[in-house]
Amino acid sequence: MRDIEYLKSLYPLEIKRMLSYVSEACDRLDYKNSPMYDEYPDRMLIDRLCSTICRTIGCAESSGESDSVLFHNTIKVLLLNEMYNRRCDRRICI
Repeated sequence: MRDIEYLKSLYPLEIKRMLSYVSEACDRLDYKNSPMYDEYPDRMLIDRLCSTICRTIGCAESSGESDSVLFHNTIKVLLLNEMYNRRCDRRICI
């Protein structure tokens, strides 16, 4: 088992659930010349993906605005981390 897979197995259950949606979104973007593999991925693309994932999970239905922002930011961190790992798998990371 790779280190990253082991560490992901230690994530809290809620984060694992979010990560599954993030992985699905990255799977859809995993093709030749994908914007995910641009030298500098577009910030708007990242924000749009995060918003889409949040809507799918139902982050907006949380109890308050601060919770919604926290969910969105958590999704963004997971997404950026997943993108980085995939870029490294393709030898695009620095």
